[in-house]
Amino acid sequence: MKKNWLIALLIIPLLALTYRAQIKEVNSGDTQFLVVGKTANYRQDQNSSFREMLNYHFFAEIFVKAGGKITNGTLSNTSIDIMNFEDHPSTLETHGGRYNNEENLNASYPNGEYLFRYIEKGDQVFHIPVTLTNKDDGQTRIPRPPTIILKQDGNLVSPVAINPDEDLNISWIPFSEGGVDKNGLVDDLIFAVVGNCLGEKIFHSGVPFSGLKYLTYNDNDVIINKDIMDPGGFYQVSVEHAVMDTNYVGNVPTIATYAATSFLDFNTSGEKTGRLNCKNSPLQMDKGQTDRNKESSNK
Repeated sequence: MKKNWLIALLIIPLLALTYRAQIKEVNSGDTQFLVVGKTANYRQDQNSSFREMLNYHFFAEIFVKAGGKITNGTLSNTSIDIMNFEDHPSTLETHGGRYNNEENLNASYPNGEYLFRYIEKGDQVFHIPVTLTNKDDGQTRIPRPPTIILKQDGNLVSPVAINPDEDLNISWIPFSEGGVDKNGLVDDLIFAVVGNCLGEKIFHSGVPFSGLKYLTYNDNDVIINKDIMDPGGFYQVSVEHAVMDTNYVGNVPTIATYAATSFLDFNTSGEKTGRLNCKNSPLQMDKGQTDRNKESSNK
């Protein structure tokens, strides 16, 4: 028995060194970046700044480089069943449960190391860890929900009376929890998305590591071109504030995120053009919108 324990004590450090060496040698050609996170979703009232809690949620995403291919993704942690990613040409997603409070979310998806496993072109298999952590004082890292503000021609406008002949300015309360990335990779992020009544995304403010523009905590607004809005139309906007821990595993950027998203509907004035075959109830643009119907094609 003593001999077996001695052998184990010798083998375990060697395995750990081998694992760390494999991580340093990661050389991906298809992965843009990886995300695992916890988020809170809210519905903002059209007639006030009141935001109703929809759900707390756990998720993970694999972003694919242009021209790349990733399949057979899974996410694992010692406290959960293995989660499978849905194959997709640009973004693979997997989603956990939805909860009424953060305590139940954390009980089901505790902080710690989550291991991504997936296959790139050439049947190359990757195993990449990303770690979720609390603040030093144990308090939540999920920020307060954004308040979305709409303006046209420099003036506040009602979400129920947007002029489709003018550009729309979408802004939000300052992202006070956001800050500079101590690792110097990417600062805390803001995402602004606009969708139509069918749940189709018609504007996105951008993502990091793409070589294109994106928003960080220092940004205050985005401009939506009038050309994407029709008279008498129904639209929906989301604004997400995302606190992040960043890292590189080999050449793969990784993000552990703690986010809050607000959803707000808005309507354009004028006679409906009928370009979109909209139903009485708008369809889900984002899986966090658990208060509305979805279609299987929505991502």
